[in-house]
Amino acid sequence: NGQIWATNNGKDVAGSSFSFYLPLVSDVSYSINEDPRMSKRSKLSNRYSYSRDNQSRLVKMNDEGSVFDRRVLMVDDTLINRKVFDRMLRKIGIKNPVTVESGKKALEELSRNHYDLVITNLQMPGMYGTELSAAIQSSVNKSPLPIVVGLTADTRADVVEQCSESGMSDVLYKPITLSEMRDFFEMTVPNLKPGIWYNVNN
Repeated sequence: NGQIWATNNGKDVAGSSFSFYLPLVSDVSYSINEDPRMSKRSKLSNRYSYSRDNQSRLVKMNDEGSVFDRRVLMVDDTLINRKVFDRMLRKIGIKNPVTVESGKKALEELSRNHYDLVITNLQMPGMYGTELSAAIQSSVNKSPLPIVVGLTADTRADVVEQCSESGMSDVLYKPITLSEMRDFFEMTVPNLKPGIWYNVNN
């Protein structure tokens, strides 16, 4: 259940950064307060975690209108990242997710087909994820617009602000585990609206 991926360092910095994640302790609870190994980044992404006692309630809710039936487009310039997320999305129950390697390809795909959710890496050559989100809000002529969610390892507050201003609805933080991704779809995605930033405290 380990993960490995690469991150493009951006327009102004040459090269890429490689990261990996290996679970050293069995995941016996989804509660973030009980795992001392978690970094600030993991805690931010883990705000979707919940106790096992809530699983039956969530499954019942999903039977009435499953969030896993939504069409998902994944955008990342690194091939291994696309493969990791494609496999992760399929394992949590997303049917036939589509992955593309750039913002340009994403806009082309959105012009041909409808998607409910776009998950995009933020730092990509040619078009940043925030630029893609802004372009989706203004140029995609299909209604309704897809929900756009950012994907990044950068936890700075100004990054969140940029995502919000671009029309994104939320942001996911790398690395993200399979259980965190499932939690995100079950608990957060049903509350997201296109072009409106999700405030978890509301």
